[in-house]
Amino acid sequence: MSLLLLPFLFSFTTQDDTLKLNNGNNKLFYNQEWYHCAKTAKDLLNDNDQMVLALEWIDQSLDLDINSVNLEIKGDYYWKTGDIFSAIEQYKKALRVKSLKYCMDKDFKRIKKKLAKLNKKIE
Repeated sequence: MSLLLLPFLFSFTTQDDTLKLNNGNNKLFYNQEWYHCAKTAKDLLNDNDQMVLALEWIDQSLDLDINSVNLEIKGDYYWKTGDIFSAIEQYKKALRVKSLKYCMDKDFKRIKKKLAKLNKKIE
C-alpha cells in the first residue's frame, strides 16, 4: 500500500447513519434482500481484512436494487480503500438516483458532505 493513501485510511469512518431509518413504517425495507447485502457490506468495511468481501456484498446489493443507500456504501468502500475518484463517482451517482423511498433529505446532506470533503482533498 502506498504511503500516500495512509491519510485517507485514517480519515475514513464508517460510523455514520447510512443504514439508520427514521420511522417505523420501514419493516419491508429491512426485509429486502438488497438491504441485507448492503448492511453486511457496511459492517465488513470496519475490518480492513474483509474489504474484498465487502465489495462482493455491495455489488450483490446493487445487482438487486440500485439506490442511494447502496451507492453511498460503495462510495464508502472506495474512500476507505483510497480510490478517491471512484468514491466521488459513487457519491455523485447516489445523489442522481435520489431514491426517496429509502433516503431522506438528511441522508442526501450526508452524502453531499462526504462528496465535498473528498473534493477538497483532491484540490
